Amino acid sequence: MDECYEIFLSELGPQFSKVQPSDIEIAKFEGHLPQKLLEYWRLYGWGGYYDGLFWLVNPEDYASVVQAWLKDTAIENKEDCLAIARTAFGRTFLWNKKTGQNVTIVPLDSQIITSPPNKTVLAGDDTIPLQSFLIEKKSGSS
Repeated sequence: MDECYEIFLSELGPQFSKVQPSDIEIAKFEGHLPQKLLEYWRLYGWGGYYDGLFWLVNPEDYASVVQAWLKDTAIENKEDCLAIARTAFGRTFLWNKKTGQNVTIVPLDSQIITSPPNKTVLAGDDTIPLQSFLIEKKSGSS
């Protein structure tokens, strides 16, 4: 287990309701999501943490929701926004490898929050931004 995932688990506790994706399911996201995320999926699967308050998810399960939320927005390459995680309260975290932009859907507040493009992701290195995203998740936040 790498140090990032250890920190993630130390903050959010053990995984439960694990679903182990097949190699075919993971392969669908090659080139669209960080290699490190795909590696975590291979090793640990999709599932819940911190008593269900945070989940790493299968992007296909959220594709229609993401499409509906982003439909009338000015977000570039919105078809490349893929859900990678969610909270128990519906906050959904999207990754866009093409633009380097992360998008968060916050249904309780009817908001979509976008980040500026991440230059590191645009340069082709998305490991550190992904690991930073995971490490920033704290047991007291949603």
